[in-house]
Amino acid sequence: MLVGANGSGKSTLLRVIMGLVQPDSGRVDCSHRVSLVFQNPDHQLLLPSCGADLQLGMPGQLSPAQRQERLGIALEQVGLQGFAQRPIHTLSGGQKQRLAIAAALASDSRVLLLDEPTTLLDPRSQQEMLTLVRHLCSEGLTALWVTHRLEELDCCDGAFPMRQGTVGPAMATG
Repeated sequence: MLVGANGSGKSTLLRVIMGLVQPDSGRVDCSHRVSLVFQNPDHQLLLPSCGADLQLGMPGQLSPAQRQERLGIALEQVGLQGFAQRPIHTLSGGQKQRLAIAAALASDSRVLLLDEPTTLLDPRSQQEMLTLVRHLCSEGLTALWVTHRLEELDCCDGAFPMRQGTVGPAMATG
């Protein structure tokens, strides 16, 4: 996790890693496909149904059968099995966040950048999100989580503070 106050540069760093923002100096090298999950999933869910949105980011060379299989697996991984035809506007905030993660999984990403994904969620959904990401990481996904909520440190393997655009030394975690 990256922990820091609003304006400390956490979200900007994620955008640099994604290549959406160019750094003033240095470079980012990552040999894996990376996906960004925004704080507000409504900013990244574009199509009317869950299944259509997941297919948007899938590799183009997949056959229709492979696409359907990948879609089903990704929805199951985030606890949304059977939601392929469901209209996105009928989902709760927590379900939308899980769908955004499913889209990253369906696109074959192995690194997940999460920009304060619990901010707009109720306490139960926040805990479900933490548990989901922890589970996905136990299955080989790498996640970099940005937060300003110190209570979320109990759910991570390591944390670094960020101040004024600079990442500091590792912090103790739960």
